[in-house]
Amino acid sequence: MDESGPEERSKTLTEFSKFLMTDPIANGAYVIAHNGGRYDHIMVMAEMDRLAGPEATPPSFIMNVKTFISAEFTYKKQRINF
Repeated sequence: MDESGPEERSKTLTEFSKFLMTDPIANGAYVIAHNGGRYDHIMVMAEMDRLAGPEATPPSFIMNVKTFISAEFTYKKQRINF
């Protein structure tokens, strides 16, 4: 059983989200994942929203029932496409 704290369990997700939100090389990036619309993108966008706090701009997205078709997350001058 994993006894690590929440910070340790989500370390990779948090670091990846911070990279997308702050690194100029990630500005305008397209994040692609095999099952992104139902799983990966949702987790990354939720973590980015958590990290951005009240400075977050609500993401715009297109869905088909319960699946993200495309989404855009904006934070300060960074724009990330899913």
